[in-house]
Amino acid sequence: MRVAKVMTETQIMPELPPLRHARAEWRNPRYEYMWEPPGIGGFGTVCKARDKNFPQNQTFVAIKHFRYVDEDERPFEEQVKRLKSLSDDCNNVVKVVDFFSENNGDCVNHFLVMEWIGTSLKDLINRNPNGLAIIEALDLAIGIGKALCAIHAQDLDHLDLKPANVLLLEDRTPRLIDFGIMEDLGTTQLPRGLSPGYAPREQMLGLTIDKKIKHRIDLFPLGVIFFQILTGSHPFSFTRKDSATSWRDILVRQVDPRKASELRAQIAAWPGLDDLLSELLRHSPGKRLESSIAAVKKFERIKLRGATGLTWLQRSFRECYPYSLATVSAALITIIALTDRAPTIQYFRLNHPGGCAGIGENLKLEWQATAARVEIFDGQGSEHNFAGSAGVFPVKPSKTGDMIYRMQAVSSKGKRTLKALTIHVVDSSADCVNPNRGGNSGVKVSDPDLWQLAKCY
Repeated sequence: MRVAKVMTETQIMPELPPLRHARAEWRNPRYEYMWEPPGIGGFGTVCKARDKNFPQNQTFVAIKHFRYVDEDERPFEEQVKRLKSLSDDCNNVVKVVDFFSENNGDCVNHFLVMEWIGTSLKDLINRNPNGLAIIEALDLAIGIGKALCAIHAQDLDHLDLKPANVLLLEDRTPRLIDFGIMEDLGTTQLPRGLSPGYAPREQMLGLTIDKKIKHRIDLFPLGVIFFQILTGSHPFSFTRKDSATSWRDILVRQVDPRKASELRAQIAAWPGLDDLLSELLRHSPGKRLESSIAAVKKFERIKLRGATGLTWLQRSFRECYPYSLATVSAALITIIALTDRAPTIQYFRLNHPGGCAGIGENLKLEWQATAARVEIFDGQGSEHNFAGSAGVFPVKPSKTGDMIYRMQAVSSKGKRTLKALTIHVVDSSADCVNPNRGGNSGVKVSDPDLWQLAKCY
């Protein structure tokens, strides 16, 4: 397969020709265009549409109209099948709904239909200038890393990984998008340019690279993204106001990245985080971490060990060391018996009927769990920790819309169980009386096990 010739507007190559239309246009009667500003990128236009096949559910989709047709056009259907295979195999790749092509006389227009997800990782980073909770940052990095594992397993490379190309579901499961230049690189000569601030040195400068290490191209932007969600800052102090030329200068001079622990003191309590970032952010691909699988395994190992840097077994020995071997053995057997199971959440609920509330109401989230500790994320990136088996968390809505709260029950071994709860906020509690909501439909509760994420490698 050939390398795609087309690049985005952010490249440092000649400018692209203008779009023919301000938005994607199609004749397919199944999809109704929603009058919202389209997303215009270097490889096409993305619009929100309603799928008329599901009128009762108000199902929305994202339709991407591919902007260019190569003169040696690659079979569009084959490309979509590869992407659909990725999305079916991995929970962290955007789901493909449909595809179709239309001939308008002078060229063939291709349309890719995907699930509609309205929030991106870029939005989340902008809302959290000091970074996310470290455990949540690790969860996001693991999800993105697993998407890369799925792509690399098919000997493909994404080549444009950045926060805007990572969408987030309600429970903040990341899903990778924008495969406009995802390629099986048939040559060691890389496409030049792409996204300043994220493109690695070998890609920005259009260098050659050994095919054995070509998948490491995507690991550099993974490191940049992980640094940003940990600290809220760019590892090389690059901002959106800086030009592609300044990013090129950083890469040419091979400027060393900043240490995340110097920007956020809590990171120093998580052994291995700074070292992992250093391995991902090396300018030479030959010195970078060897694969996306290795990156995911390191993320998971750091998450399992937690802030102490010790495994549960190491902590047990340290605590029991002063005692006799028999006492230590008995203590270990007890610890294993108590910590071998995942924690359980008996309930995580709102003490308000119907899960619907008005602005300014004093609400309470009640929880009970069998766990060593409980973590509650308030939807704004803040983390609240509680000890004990039950408790109450106060909530006072300040604006309308859906407020998402997540609770994690954590065992002493580090196993986690998650529940998510959404509170629908309206102007006044009187507005909650709506027969269309169907009783308690205002509260959505899910119970995914964080340790049962889709395996992408």
